[in-house]
Amino acid sequence: MKKAYIIFLLFLTGCFSDAPRDNPLDSQNGSSITGQVVTSVGGSGIAGAQLTIQPLGLGAVSDADGFFAILNVPEGSYSLTSKSTGYAELEQNINAIEGVSITIAMNALPVLSTASLKTRHISRFFPAEDEFYIDLELEGIDPEQPDSSLTGWYEIPSFAFVDTLRSNMLSKDRFTSRLDATDIGIRSIRSLIGKPFNFFLRDPDGNVTTSEDKFIQRIIDLTPVPIQPIADDVVGMPFMLEWELVTQLVDFTYKVEIYEIQIDTTLLLVELDGFRPGTTGYTYSLPNDPELPEEKPLFWVLYVIDEFGNSSRSKPAAFTIIQTQGVPKR
Repeated sequence: MKKAYIIFLLFLTGCFSDAPRDNPLDSQNGSSITGQVVTSVGGSGIAGAQLTIQPLGLGAVSDADGFFAILNVPEGSYSLTSKSTGYAELEQNINAIEGVSITIAMNALPVLSTASLKTRHISRFFPAEDEFYIDLELEGIDPEQPDSSLTGWYEIPSFAFVDTLRSNMLSKDRFTSRLDATDIGIRSIRSLIGKPFNFFLRDPDGNVTTSEDKFIQRIIDLTPVPIQPIADDVVGMPFMLEWELVTQLVDFTYKVEIYEIQIDTTLLLVELDGFRPGTTGYTYSLPNDPELPEEKPLFWVLYVIDEFGNSSRSKPAAFTIIQTQGVPKR
């Protein structure tokens, strides 16, 4: 019996010595590729980056400091794809050799802070038809090179329409444009309701960030109506601006602009905004300027602005202001 037990142990030993070594951590099954994913500027580690070796499909996710390890990679040449939210996807060729360690530097994508559509309704005396258009605004920054020049544009896929956005003179990170129905060859901007707009921002390295779909929220059809002063009224200071109550909207504000009428142009003197629904007037006095004539021709316009920034503007209401305090001369 003892002899049989010894023979059985020898048999098991022989079996184990010939067994395949398929331990997934055993380096005999392939190479281990390790390294770190970092920002291209500053070299800080990027957490949560997804790394995939193609065509094997093997991969890993970088840790809190950007380090990663991909195990059991057969020796050979492959393509390594790196992805991380907020960074441009990177693809590079690698050779899988035991002990290889690589550093993957990823470029940050431009960051979009604003991408908006706001409709405008302008009432006027001439031409008689009211004007409707869309103001487009895009704002963003290159987080790696804040002083770099970006390029902005937008498209309306439903109409195969693409147009550039102009960089703002006061802020290089802000882009604007105006869109009229005639720019697309349609009769009214109402045809754009329900149609997606996409905004794009590109940095000097060619990396592009795309906005989510944007839509027109509302076109305000109503026209706000000034009550006084109008029709070339002559008023002293302070004077009362009055307007009709708007009841068709719920969440909105009023805004007033007062302009001076000059020989060949108009000059914005003051902008008063933030008047809540229910407000129908405001008393105001212009600063007294001894260098200006005692009587000054002005006009004012009234806006209603909804919660999305869409607006409708009244026709201009002309009046004359007498700079001295008291009752008008006529």
